[in-house]
Amino acid sequence: MKELSYPLFEDGFINRFLISDIQQQKIEFAPVTMDGDINLWLKEGFSIHENPCKTTFAKAQRASEDQTAVSVPWLGESLSLFPGGSIKNTDGSVQKFSLYFPFDDPALDLSCCFDEPTRITAWAAVLLDAPQNEQAVFEVWTCGGLTLYCNDVCVGVHKPYTRNVLQPAAFEIPLMQGKNTLLIHMDDLAERDAVFVLRMRYKGGQQLRQCLPLSEDSCPSQIYQGEELMRSLGFTRNHFTEGEIILSYDNPLSSEATLLYRCATEENELSGVFTEGQISLAPGYGKISLGHITAFPIGYLRFSIKLQIGTIMISGFLTAELHPEAIIPPPDASSYVRKQKALAFLAQYGEMNTNRAVAILESGGDLVLAHDLLRQQIDKINRRYDCSDFYLVYFPYLLSTYRHSPKLPEPLAMEMEACLLNFRYWMDEPGNDVMWFFSENHALLFHSCRLLAGELYPDCIFPNSGLNGVEMRGKAKRLLKEWFASFMAEGFTEWISSAYLPIDMLGFASIYAFSTDEELRACARKGMDHICLLLAQHSLDGFLAASAGRTYPKELFGNLSNCTSAVSYICFGHGTLSHAGKGIVSLCLSDYEPPEEYGRFLNLSPGTQLCVHSIHGFQKHVHLYTNKTRDYLLTAAIDFLPGESGYQEDPFHLAFSPNAQLFINHPGEKALFGCGRPSYWAGNGNLPQVQTFGSLAVILFSIPAKHPVDFTHLYFPTMEFDEWKQVKGILFGRVGNGYFAAFCSQPMLAVTSGANAWREWKASGRKAVWLVYASCSSEYGNFTQFTASVLDADFRYEKETLAFTLRHPLLGELTGGFRKELCRNGHPVLFPETDQNGKVNLSNITSKMGE
Repeated sequence: MKELSYPLFEDGFINRFLISDIQQQKIEFAPVTMDGDINLWLKEGFSIHENPCKTTFAKAQRASEDQTAVSVPWLGESLSLFPGGSIKNTDGSVQKFSLYFPFDDPALDLSCCFDEPTRITAWAAVLLDAPQNEQAVFEVWTCGGLTLYCNDVCVGVHKPYTRNVLQPAAFEIPLMQGKNTLLIHMDDLAERDAVFVLRMRYKGGQQLRQCLPLSEDSCPSQIYQGEELMRSLGFTRNHFTEGEIILSYDNPLSSEATLLYRCATEENELSGVFTEGQISLAPGYGKISLGHITAFPIGYLRFSIKLQIGTIMISGFLTAELHPEAIIPPPDASSYVRKQKALAFLAQYGEMNTNRAVAILESGGDLVLAHDLLRQQIDKINRRYDCSDFYLVYFPYLLSTYRHSPKLPEPLAMEMEACLLNFRYWMDEPGNDVMWFFSENHALLFHSCRLLAGELYPDCIFPNSGLNGVEMRGKAKRLLKEWFASFMAEGFTEWISSAYLPIDMLGFASIYAFSTDEELRACARKGMDHICLLLAQHSLDGFLAASAGRTYPKELFGNLSNCTSAVSYICFGHGTLSHAGKGIVSLCLSDYEPPEEYGRFLNLSPGTQLCVHSIHGFQKHVHLYTNKTRDYLLTAAIDFLPGESGYQEDPFHLAFSPNAQLFINHPGEKALFGCGRPSYWAGNGNLPQVQTFGSLAVILFSIPAKHPVDFTHLYFPTMEFDEWKQVKGILFGRVGNGYFAAFCSQPMLAVTSGANAWREWKASGRKAVWLVYASCSSEYGNFTQFTASVLDADFRYEKETLAFTLRHPLLGELTGGFRKELCRNGHPVLFPETDQNGKVNLSNITSKMGE
């Protein structure tokens, strides 16, 4: 029998499996109501809110019969264990096996997303080759339920069924000398995003091997080489604005390899709209074009890439931002004209969703496409898909504006009306869906939808609540006034997030543009003012570049595509347009313009520095510091929960342009393109302590031994900088007249191949002191002088406590350590008392740094 054979992965993890397809079964539950504080998860963890359908499902599954140590003879009879083989379940259903390629992930990760409550089940299998008999101890972690079988005997059951939080268990499994068939059944109820993961570690002392049987016509050596080829793939940069899309590779096979790819933005992928193609890679190292940028959609794209070796398919992912500058209309001096340009651009290039449909109705375009997009959205809203509130908010405007127009056929208008009347407008109404209510942006949008629907249909009954339109409007006003009171006191809980500021702008602008309630319109205008203030202070030339309370890879690596850049384009004439329309369409349909005084924060004159201290979030839990010049922008969340488990926060960020940016994090997982929250780049598995003085940031990590990721890393895309170098272990970079230096107490090693080649710098170890110092020509004159001053500085640190001392001619003496205060020349660096609007100081950079 042919097979693939691997040693155990790092620290004894088993990560090589044959996996079945995921079996899906939509489950209906009795409609119920919910309650809870929408912001409490910020203090107690993201998993504290569980949908009632998950609670019901978990209770039933935990009560099912425990079969531990029971022989299961049907397994051997129904099992064909090789790629293309299958397993027959007791209900007669069949699931087929394929090879799983982990690409350095210690876990088996089958995470997925479903918009309706769906039971998911899968099988995983591996042959463990043991040198001798052993009653072996294994640790396992999963969120849902799993049953372990070894050699056709059930040896363990684990049923935590916790929402997206891995729970541990330990099992003793009798291993015989030679090959042992380990078969694992996994199941869970997917409610939106489902962390469908198995992490399994061997705790014994033998040199076990993971073996995967193959069919006789397979070639193991070619499969090994194919995996290495896939591992080598990487785009030559993360951002393409013109020309060809270039992929680099290293093909160890002796013949050409054909790659199939398909790509889409996030929303288009959800709608099944893809761009597909194939390329052939010659043996050896090379680069190849996928085609001209204009042949692809605009935006941050995820590429699914497949390589077939005989009957074996090896799959992987890559991402890139495509933003063809040639088709982007330049901003006009008039905000009205900029709004018209934005609508026309979305009508032609927008993602396939309701934002584009509205833009087509407003500015012209393919009405057949617009109607089709609206019908698709109606179906999703009627089925109460998550984020339905982000699109239903347009329906009252469309019906009041176009109901008797040829642009909106009456049958379609009737479907939209029924959709509005029958929607579930909040968690206190009965439902059996998986819509998410527990975040401030969703709360704002649900209440905005209720307000606008109630205003449009004052005399109609809304069946799910039993209220008429007048009562709906009154309830919405009460809930919105409570929302705005909290917002005015604390600001955004997920501070300055490029993912969620546009959603809040969507809510504010929809109230301001569409509602008849003057009190709420005034509140909404204040909200829009606050967003524009944040964008003016924390953007560089129209591109938001701040520390954030919630981020995703598409925001970190898609600054040209972020909706915040389009909001800046519309409101300030800076930034750029792109494919995404959240927060854009309603803004364009309003007469809103930001206060003129914000203009002083936009483009600073050379030698001028803007410092902003502000406090944001639930119970004012984030102290944010921003240092901005014409050439760079540095932001940091000061002392934000150091040493605590992180989620999707980005506590330190430095930017010189939309693409030339730096950030440092502790990965939440080892999978480069995993679905974790936190993920490889977005968020932190364990939060650092971040402190600043001037344009120096200190980032200190002390990562617990239990976390599977034992390194930190710096995102530094060298190809986006005018020049860079590494001298005496310190990284230096320049963009125009902006400079930076980065130092780490652990050696920083560049990743030189694959998806992160020459843009990722790893520092091994669980304890690390990172220093990042930004400057510009107004302070140092030139890059050479800046480099020399940094190299002359005296820096010392203690490996265990992370206590450090830095002596620098401009900065003075800085001392600190993990969970210690930062001091300058013996005096604490204090954060001033302020609020979400911040304490602002505009000054000369030279005199400021020389204090």
